[in-house]
Amino acid sequence: MLRIRDISVKFGDTTILNRINLELNAGEIYGIIGPSGSGKSTFLHVLCNIIQAFEGEILLNEETLHPRKHKIAFVPQHYGLPDWQRVDRNILLPQRIRKEDNSEHFQAHYRNILEGLDLTGLTKRFPRELSGGQRQRVSLARAFVQRPDILLMDEPFSALDAITSENSQELFLNLWKENRTTTIFTTHNVAEAVKLGKRIILFSPAPATVLKVIDNPVHTQEKTNDEWEMMRFTQEIKSHIKALWE
Repeated sequence: MLRIRDISVKFGDTTILNRINLELNAGEIYGIIGPSGSGKSTFLHVLCNIIQAFEGEILLNEETLHPRKHKIAFVPQHYGLPDWQRVDRNILLPQRIRKEDNSEHFQAHYRNILEGLDLTGLTKRFPRELSGGQRQRVSLARAFVQRPDILLMDEPFSALDAITSENSQELFLNLWKENRTTTIFTTHNVAEAVKLGKRIILFSPAPATVLKVIDNPVHTQEKTNDEWEMMRFTQEIKSHIKALWE
């Protein structure tokens, strides 16, 4: 269980997050929808300890969340891949930083990640030699290979064209089903939130508060239901947004 209690962030005199309270179950995917500038990225930056100046507390299984005690994987909007590192070294960067073991069991896990994200033949390329979709999958591989306690993704598919985005979402879901990592992602795309999120969190316009947490009836841990149900629920979420943001 991830408990987020009264999280507030100010930059100078400007309040960005205003008393965010959430309780998130382990092993589920949560999608955050909010207007531009509402504080979605700031919220993820607090969770991954990029922003340390905040009020409130964050508890993972009743312990204060901190990268020294917990594995927190973060996929930024523009992938965060050092250009001078080949794909394999980009993916294994957290492993090298933590000086963790390189056992046969880990190597099997690493190969499974590569296969699951269709990266096996790309490990010796540099990021500049990859398409946007391939770079995005490398960033996902780097996150999953850590076996994180929490996976945070900041609009992970927004820079991709529609077909590439859809393919990447499917690869992500397939890999997530194998790992069941507690995942929080932000998006502007309601259909994307419905496809990926077991629960959908609506943020208010800035300063961000939690307006509503909505269970997604068309999301299951094994598959997403038919397109008609997804379209219907997507329209329902849009209606909530219109009512709450206006």
